[in-house]
Amino acid sequence: MIEQTRNPRNRLIIRLMLATGLRVSELTGLLASNIDLHEGSLRVVGKGGYERILWMPKKIVVELKKWLKVKPERIYLFSTRGGGRIHNSYLRALLAHLGQKAGIAKRVHPHLLRHTFATELYNETRELLIVQRALGHASIGTTEIYTHIGDVDVRNAMQRRRQKK
Repeated sequence: MIEQTRNPRNRLIIRLMLATGLRVSELTGLLASNIDLHEGSLRVVGKGGYERILWMPKKIVVELKKWLKVKPERIYLFSTRGGGRIHNSYLRALLAHLGQKAGIAKRVHPHLLRHTFATELYNETRELLIVQRALGHASIGTTEIYTHIGDVDVRNAMQRRRQKK
């Protein structure tokens, strides 16, 4: 889907959302001053005004360095041509369009990218508390919906258990 856009801003937006699990409102409100390229981190103000720190893959940091050089005085990390905040609805429409263009049958929307991030992070770490913290959830119950324990996971766990006995 990322390949469907040649716009560097939009490509970077999608990559950043997939790499960090940002909510659409967190991404559109992300200030350039909240990015620490040296640390590879970004400070996010989430729901309820709660702040959290997220770390980005090195590839994203390199792309952000290039992006910030284009217009270093920017306020929002991703802005309109006039420098204002991108509307959440623009981002929703963009992702839906790119998903269709890529031939993805399922409707693509910002929360789907967040869900993908959370599922991948959980599959890599198997640590629900890490996923909770990365997503900025107050309740672990909210985070549990992002974990998909499939039949393969159950089979593997039970086979490991059986081998120990």
